Amino acid sequence: MNVSKNAFEFYKMYIAIKQHFSPGTYDFFKYNGRVSVKESTFLHRRDRMMFERLARKVPEPTWLPFLVANLSDNPSRWVGEMLGGDSMERYHFFASRCQSSKYLFEQDCNAICQQICKTAGSFDAFLSPKKNQYPDILVMYMEGNISLETLWLLDKLLNLQESYDRHLSGNLIWEDLKHKLKRTGAFFERFLDTGNHKYNQYRQCLIERIERNGLRPKDSASSGNP
Repeated sequence: MNVSKNAFEFYKMYIAIKQHFSPGTYDFFKYNGRVSVKESTFLHRRDRMMFERLARKVPEPTWLPFLVANLSDNPSRWVGEMLGGDSMERYHFFASRCQSSKYLFEQDCNAICQQICKTAGSFDAFLSPKKNQYPDILVMYMEGNISLETLWLLDKLLNLQESYDRHLSGNLIWEDLKHKLKRTGAFFERFLDTGNHKYNQYRQCLIERIERNGLRPKDSASSGNP
């Protein structure tokens, strides 16, 4: 049975996103989504008709966010799994989070400030690595109390990775999380609602919540960076 050109194009994007989120050096943006795959090889795949069905099911303008939503947390996810309803749910959930990123960031900042107030700590101490311990902000993420988007935005605003790399060098959990932040963050850069002034609205939101709770902001939060 013949397959359309669109099916092969969808397959190429699938392979590119899959490789982007897998361990390794491939970067979707560095290579502009190009991958070394041959159409003749694709036509001999037993699952080629699944790509045909997906290329028809998913509107072409949403191929990229659809694949990011379905492969970012599990790059080994089989294409056949994406024909089920769960794949569209993952896509809609991802799209809605990107569209409401400022509101979600505000909620996470509230949760962070509340946690700091509970422990009578400071904002800087909450972010800082401790000897043989993860920073409290990473613990909040690992426990599911703030989102990956928020952690990525905080890193963009405060350059957390530079300090964490010094204190957590060689720590496998941190290295995996850093890889995830880098790979997924590249798409957050594209899909999140950052507005015309990019990160300024997020920086202002963070400062307002810190000051409202009487917490001293980290110096870089009030600076013009990034």
